[in-house]
Formats: sequence, C-alpha cells, structure tokens
Amino acid sequence: PPGSVVEQLKILIGLEENSHTHLELMFTDKLLHPVRDDVDVVITYERPTDTGLISRVAHTMQWRMVASRVYLEAHGRPESLEALSEHPCISYRALGAPYPHHWLRVNNTSIPISPHIITTSLHAAHQLVRYGAGIGYLPFLLPEHWADLEVLFPEEMCWTQPIYVVSGEHSRSSPRSQYVNAVLARWYSRNS
Repeated sequence: PPGSVVEQLKILIGLEENSHTHLELMFTDKLLHPVRDDVDVVITYERPTDTGLISRVAHTMQWRMVASRVYLEAHGRPESLEALSEHPCISYRALGAPYPHHWLRVNNTSIPISPHIITTSLHAAHQLVRYGAGIGYLPFLLPEHWADLEVLFPEEMCWTQPIYVVSGEHSRSSPRSQYVNAVLARWYSRNS
C-alpha cells in the first residue's frame, strides 16, 4: 500500500539509527530466495519452506472486502456475498496472498470470485478501488489509506495473514549483512 513499505522498512532495517544505510528495494511477484538471489532480507506473504532460512513473522494484517463511497453511491451496496457476481471485483495477486478467484472468509472458507481486474500491484488495486472501479479484497495496513473506503461484510469477510521477514545463513558473513541481522535481532526482541 502507498507509503507503508517505507515505514515498515525504517523499523525493520533501522534507518532511524543509521543514516548511512543504503537500501535497494525490489518489488516483485516472483519468489525470492535470500541465498539463491543474493539478497539480505526478503519481506513476503509466502511462508518459507526452506529449513536453511531464518524467518520470523514481522507483522500480521487483515484482508477486508472494501469499496469506495463513490462506487457505492453509483452502484449500490451488494446485499449478499452471492450478489458480488453483479459487481466488478478487483483482485490482488501475490505469492502467499489469497488466490484472486477465491476471497477468504473469517472461517477459512472462501467465496468464488470472477474478478474483472487482477493486478500484481497492491498500490494499483488500492487505487482502482479507491476511485470507484469496483469492489476489492485488500490487506488493511495503514488506516489513513482506508479513510475513504467502506468495509463490506466485516463479520464474514476478514482473513488474517502474516508477513514474513526472511534471511539466509549466508547473510552472516558481510559487514552489511551483519548490520542488517543485528538490527533485525533488536527489532525482534522489541516486538516479540
């Protein structure tokens, strides 16, 4: 979502502690592996399966079904989950995120969706919903980005998902990686 990545990375990487830290941010819908792809840290929805990696849950977020007031005024509010078939739906596709054709419910069941738009950009999905292109199922991270959106079916359509911070054992050798791992260790101890 707009702005949230920078705020989370400031906390995770400790930019407030060291203004000489330089980051290269890669946004991708591909599965990155810290060792194979030679990166220090991966922030992902996907739970790592490689036992040689170091991973922790950095944060959890809730996915919610939302629509803008502009959309609801023009098209009306769906009266039931089944009525979603009469509305354009916008899905976000990312590794580890809910499948774009099945939106997850509180009870871990799902409802089938036929999205009109599927995007790999969370920012694009948020903007499409915000400006009235349809109803979306999006992760709720920063309240200020949701001020103009209304949550639909809040008792039924809510799913909690972890965000993982992953690094590899290889990242213990370079001074930069040692610094990143030390900052992560401090962050974990303050937030666990």
